[in-house]
Amino acid sequence: MSSSIFQIFAKRVDPNYTEVWRTGSIRSSSGAGVCIMVNVGGTESIVTTESALDTNIANISSRYMYLDTNFIWNDGIEEDIELNNINSNESAKKGNGKMLILTAYHIVANAFFINSQKANDDKKYRLKVFDVAPHYDLALLDAVDEEFWRDVVPLNIGSVPKKGEKISAVGFPGGGNNCSMSSGIISRVCSYFSNKEEPMLALQVDAPLNDGNSGGPILDSFNQIVGIAFASDRDKQNMCFAVPSFLIKNYLRAIAKYGKYMGICDLDIKGTKLENRIMKEYYTNIPCRGILVVKIQSNSMLEGILQKDDIIISLDGINITDGNSIYLNKDYQIVSNPSEDTEKIPSWHILRMKIPGETLTIGYIRNNQRMISEVVTKEMAHLLIPRDRFNFSTNYYIFQGLIFVALNCELLQSLDSNSHLLNYSNKNKSRKRDEVIILTNILETDNTTGYTTDNEVLKSINDIAIRNMHELYQLCEKATGKVKFEFKNSTPIIVLAEGSEKSEFISQQYLKVPHTNFCQ
Repeated sequence: MSSSIFQIFAKRVDPNYTEVWRTGSIRSSSGAGVCIMVNVGGTESIVTTESALDTNIANISSRYMYLDTNFIWNDGIEEDIELNNINSNESAKKGNGKMLILTAYHIVANAFFINSQKANDDKKYRLKVFDVAPHYDLALLDAVDEEFWRDVVPLNIGSVPKKGEKISAVGFPGGGNNCSMSSGIISRVCSYFSNKEEPMLALQVDAPLNDGNSGGPILDSFNQIVGIAFASDRDKQNMCFAVPSFLIKNYLRAIAKYGKYMGICDLDIKGTKLENRIMKEYYTNIPCRGILVVKIQSNSMLEGILQKDDIIISLDGINITDGNSIYLNKDYQIVSNPSEDTEKIPSWHILRMKIPGETLTIGYIRNNQRMISEVVTKEMAHLLIPRDRFNFSTNYYIFQGLIFVALNCELLQSLDSNSHLLNYSNKNKSRKRDEVIILTNILETDNTTGYTTDNEVLKSINDIAIRNMHELYQLCEKATGKVKFEFKNSTPIIVLAEGSEKSEFISQQYLKVPHTNFCQ
C-alpha cells in the first residue's frame, strides 16, 4: 500500500476578494493522495450552458469554502483556499489509461508549487494539476518527472460498503513521513454542502480524520477506494466525511468523455414541495406526488420544455415524493419506493450522477395530463454572483483612477444589509449580463475630482450597455475624448480618456499594481 499512497505538499497565495488587486501571503498546505488509473478522453463535443457565459469558467479564479465554519479541512490548516489558472494535460489521448494521483481539491487550490514524497524515498517530486472538480472537492495530479511513477501501484475504485461495514482511513494526520491507518465503519450517507451553492451526498464515517488526512483514501476490506477524506466536524466526536466512490466514478466518466471536469448538472428551476393537500388539488386533480415548478431559470436545460405550474413527478423513471425526495437502497442504487433497507435522499442526487451531454427523462403533469419529455443534460447555470468561491472572479480594471471589479459573494457580504446590490444575489447569468461590474473605488486625480462611489453598478459606457469585464476593458482601452459612465442608481461620471499609459501610471502611483490583471 505504501507504493500507492503519497503525502502531498502545496504552496499557495490567497487572493483578496474585497480588494482583488491585492494578494495575500504565501501559505502552505499538506494532505494525502492515492494513485489510480484514469481513462482520459477529450474528443467529444462539450455541452455548456451558454458558450458566451463560460469565460470565467475557462480561466478559473477560484475559492472553496464551507457553509458552516464548524467544519474544517483535514489538511493542516483551517482557512479558505483558492485556485488560479489550472491547465489540463494537453497530451492526453482518448482511451489512454494514465496513472494519476487522486486527492482533495482544497489541498491544491490556488497552488503555484506542488510536490510529493514517496514512501522510503527522500526525494521530493514535482507535481502538476491535471484537472479539478471543485464541487466534489476532488483533484487529479500528474508528475512532472516520469520517474515518479516507477514502482507505483494504482488502487482500484470499489463500491461503497453497506452501512455498518468496516473501512480504513489512510493519510498523514499531523504530518510525519509514514502513512497512518485508522479503522471505523460507514455511518451513513448524508447531504453535505461542500460549498455555498450546491450540496452533494457524502459518506459519514467514524474513523478518525485529522489534519493531514484530506485527500487520503477510505478503503474497504479489499483495499479498494470507497471514498476520499475531506472534512470532519470539530464540534462532534468522530463525525468525519468522505467523497463517496459513486461520485468519484461519475467525475472520472467526465474525464473519459471530455478529458476534463465539466461541472455538475441541475434542473435550474425554482420549485416548491407539494406536501399541502389543498395546494396540490388546486393545481391538479390527478393523484400524484412531486414538486411544483415555480420558475424556470435562464439557461436551464428545461427552457422551452417545462412551464410554470407544471408538476414534476419523476426523473429517469424514479418517482419523486411531495417532499422532493427519492430513495437509496442498501447498495446505494436509486429507487422509487421506500423499504426497510432504503434511506431518503434529495432528488437532486439524480442530476449529480449525470454528466453534461447525457439524456434525462422527465415525467410531469400539465393541465391534468401526464407527460414525458427527454432533455439533454447541461452544466448547471451560473449565478451572476456565485455563492461558491471557486467561481469568483478576481479580475479588476482601473481606468483613469476608476476601479472596477466584478461583484462577488465575499464583497457582497461585507456590505450593508440594505445594499441595493443584494437584488443581484439570486439572478442567473444571461446573454445581456454575465457579470455585475461595480465601481468600488475612485483614486483622486484631476480627472476624477469631485466624484464619489457607493459600489455603484455599471450600466453603460457612452450609451453602450456593458455585459462583463471584457467589454468594459475593450471599450475603455479604445476610448478617446470624454467617456461617460452610467450607473444603475447614481449620476453619471464623465472622465477624459488619456490612454492606458496614464491609467497604468495612476495605478502604480496609488496601489503599486498594474491597471488590469487579465489579458485580452
